[in-house]
Amino acid sequence: MNNTMFLNSIRSVRFNSNGFHPEKLEEGQKSATASQEQLPGFNQQNLRNARIQMIGCGGIGGSILDNLVRKGCGHVDVYDGDDVELGNLGRQKFFPSDVGKNKALCGARNAMPHASWPTEIVAHPVWFEDAVNHGMVGGASAAIVGPDRDSTRVYSSRYFYKMCPVLFVGIGTRAEHGYVFVQKPGEACFACLFPDATTNKRAPCPGTPAMIDILLVTAGLVLTALDALLMPGRKINWNYWDIYPSGAILTQPLTIERRKDCPICGKFG
Repeated sequence: MNNTMFLNSIRSVRFNSNGFHPEKLEEGQKSATASQEQLPGFNQQNLRNARIQMIGCGGIGGSILDNLVRKGCGHVDVYDGDDVELGNLGRQKFFPSDVGKNKALCGARNAMPHASWPTEIVAHPVWFEDAVNHGMVGGASAAIVGPDRDSTRVYSSRYFYKMCPVLFVGIGTRAEHGYVFVQKPGEACFACLFPDATTNKRAPCPGTPAMIDILLVTAGLVLTALDALLMPGRKINWNYWDIYPSGAILTQPLTIERRKDCPICGKFG
């Protein structure tokens, strides 16, 4: 398939919303985002100006996307080549009418009614690697990587390493814990944390346990870390957090250091 045929078959779709922020507030009325704007260091304009690359629109990606537009993010590109299945509906942002349709397209459409400020989502119904190979990926303020495949995580780590910060989010195979890792240009990359991932070609097995609880916990950590990346006044003191909501294993936020022998970022000196 040549490039023209490939792009025509993808049919990326642009969704736009004016949000529900009135042009003029009535006396005593607060905007939809007034409460978060009261937080120290929170900069609503930075979020409105942000361009986010979202890889994956399943359980984690859908929750993050929905809340990004609620918070007032201005632009998100979403990449996912998978289709919605009936078994997704218990924990992902889809409806029965979405079954059999592409996740990126359905996820973007379903998120738009929740936009608080003018928002644009461009849905690309294709795997991220294919989008890169065909020149479909633009610039970014930050990227969020959610698919449960090390090959995609490693590819994204390499692709974005010098371009922008990347937020990696993953769930344990028993759905009892999840992690968020923040990769910044010039600092520790995904392979510094998980060096074996560069040679791991295994994909998750069908039937792996899943639950919405851990998806919401990790989505919240991603949103908190993204604010810190976009707004100088918001801070986090970690770049890696593996969290067990049940408390079965006590964990704390950590700072992962860069490895000089890292197969991804080591070549950058």
